[in-house]
Order: sequence, then structure tokens, then C-alpha cells
Amino acid sequence: MSSLHAKAQTRLSNNTPLGRGAARLLTAIDELAPENSEVIDVAKRSKRRLQVNTSRDLAVPPVELKVRVNRQRCQGHARCAALAPELFEADEFGEAHEIGDGRVSADLHDKAYLAKANCPESAIDIEER
Repeated sequence: MSSLHAKAQTRLSNNTPLGRGAARLLTAIDELAPENSEVIDVAKRSKRRLQVNTSRDLAVPPVELKVRVNRQRCQGHARCAALAPELFEADEFGEAHEIGDGRVSADLHDKAYLAKANCPESAIDIEER
């Protein structure tokens, strides 16, 4: 245990006021790596909170999307075809329809939602599976 860590522990045990950030840092150090002096020294020098990477625990399974154009609502603005030509095409009257069966590949999910958001008639439906 370093002398700084010992002094802080003494101040805590004597109920001497210690800043909240320092108290949280010491608690995190004790819980996460009490035996690893390198981690303790780096944390004390940087005075930053220790962060635990939980991204692998928060992984979301891939979602399959399908787009559909409600032809009764579509008025032919063709914004969807302009924003996402990979997903929509316009007929000779300007009314849009989905290409193929409407399945959206993972790299085009953002474009599908962009097209839906920009449809003035709210004629685009996105089905998530």
C-alpha cells in the first residue's frame, strides 16, 4: 500500500473530510484491484474514475428489418427513393415502393429510418424482427 493510499485510509477511518471524488476513487481501487499497485498508481496520478468495459455484456443481437410503403398514404414525394435508392424506387407517377421483398441489410438500417423520418405522409412502415 502506498503512503498516499495509507494517509487517505487513515483520514477516512478518523472521519476526516475527504472529497467525494477521492473517496469514490479509493473505494473503486480497493474493490477492483487491491493487489495491483500499477492500477492504483495510475488511477491516483490521473485522478480519473476507473472504468469497467461492459460493452460485451450489453451486446444487442442483430435485428432484421423490413420496409413497407403504404401505397394508399404515399403521395409521390419520392423522398425515400432519393434518400435510400437501395431500398426504394419510384414508379412513373412518382409513387414509391420497396425494392424486392423489403428486407434491409444491416448496413442500410440507418437509411431505412432516415427515409421513414423524412416521409411527409408517414407512408413508410418498418417492421423489426
